[in-house]
Amino acid sequence: MQLHNILITNGTIVTLSADKLPHNPVFKPEGKEVTTQLTEYLNTTQIPRGTIINLVFDQKYIHYQHFSFPLLRGRKIRQVLQFELEDTLLKEAENYVYSYATQSIKGSGTTSAGVYLMEKVLLDELVSLFKGFNLELRWVTSLENLMDLEFRKNTDPGNRIHVELSEKEKSARLFVYRNGFLVGLTALSAQRAGDAQIEGAICQDFLDQINQRANAIRLMEADISDISIDGTPSNQITVDEQQELSINKEYQPEPAQENNKPGIDLPAPRLDHPRRINLITSNFLVFQELKKHARSLMFTAGVFMLSVVLYISALGYRGYYDNQYYEQLNHQLDQTIEKYLPKGASKANAIYIIKEQVQNLNLEKEKNRKFKHRNYRVSKALTELSLLKIDIPSVTLIRFSLNDQSIRFQGQTASMSEFDILKAALPRIYPPDSYRINTNEKNRGSESVEFSTTIQFKPSQ
Repeated sequence: MQLHNILITNGTIVTLSADKLPHNPVFKPEGKEVTTQLTEYLNTTQIPRGTIINLVFDQKYIHYQHFSFPLLRGRKIRQVLQFELEDTLLKEAENYVYSYATQSIKGSGTTSAGVYLMEKVLLDELVSLFKGFNLELRWVTSLENLMDLEFRKNTDPGNRIHVELSEKEKSARLFVYRNGFLVGLTALSAQRAGDAQIEGAICQDFLDQINQRANAIRLMEADISDISIDGTPSNQITVDEQQELSINKEYQPEPAQENNKPGIDLPAPRLDHPRRINLITSNFLVFQELKKHARSLMFTAGVFMLSVVLYISALGYRGYYDNQYYEQLNHQLDQTIEKYLPKGASKANAIYIIKEQVQNLNLEKEKNRKFKHRNYRVSKALTELSLLKIDIPSVTLIRFSLNDQSIRFQGQTASMSEFDILKAALPRIYPPDSYRINTNEKNRGSESVEFSTTIQFKPSQ
């Protein structure tokens, strides 16, 4: 059976091979609905009847949301998600089709859920459209989901920001991971009118946009400090010590060859991947598939009936065993009540009292574990620097960064005398025995002085 993949991203429809997803645009109509684009595309390509269709959409059509809950069982996650989506979506949750992936961490007692959503009206239109062309729409999935799976297949994301750069489109996707789970994603596009670089190259202004977005994410996610890049030559874009992207000035792009179609290689469409999302909830060719496998289904039905008989027999034995077990538990409960609770406490109240005591002990242990060694380094540094306002009311910080080795900030004062006071005040806050301070004057105006300061931590002797 033939397989035909179609990628729809920012109004561009792309045909895909079964092995890779190269980015080779067929056309890019403006101001048309996606169903209109697909209809024109199917009329011109004349795909054979019965072909399996996989649709891959980007963020414009499939939206991603992340939720974090207390530890939940798998059967309760969907119910909780429906309740949460009612409060976050613009329309009622019943107007959307969604698929999700989850990850539970017993150590922290949390369950993370990543939800991919599409409007149900659009999905119904797509199903009807391909049915009219006698094509089987088997998968509707997300481009970001495929890229996420490919990245996690090659490495453990941990806590990081992963950047996928496209030189051809001059765009970037930022994937944010916490404990190896995707908790957010965003897309950026360079302003082509401001590009003065070689065609196809990534300009410094665009990298600054990416760094600004990454820094904003890191302020929201304190545990995320690492950053990685993919999709562009490694000798052109590098990551410096401050975990920021920069351009390698010595890199010279090779001259473009004729008949060479640049593209982005994406992962193979693995239908069996456990985290591969699929927004198709029904298949209109299900009865045709059942006819093809009728003999196998009859054998499966026989095995199922035999399993039911064995299961009922096991239930009878289990009932007798459970009755004996419950009598033993009741006897142990009576002994526990006599030993630990006041006289006269009933069995029903005793259970709740004991459970409450155990829960309180566990909560205390969890609080001690979470907050015992927490160090609020950014808040502490900003609080210390705010002491400069006492002697220098006009001092203003323009930029601030902090890592394990140093604190860097830029600012300005209203006059040269206040700049001198600043240089004298810094050693009082950061003693020379533990810190090395370097303050430089960057620019002196008629009524202000701009400066930059680096405070390095001295290693303990």
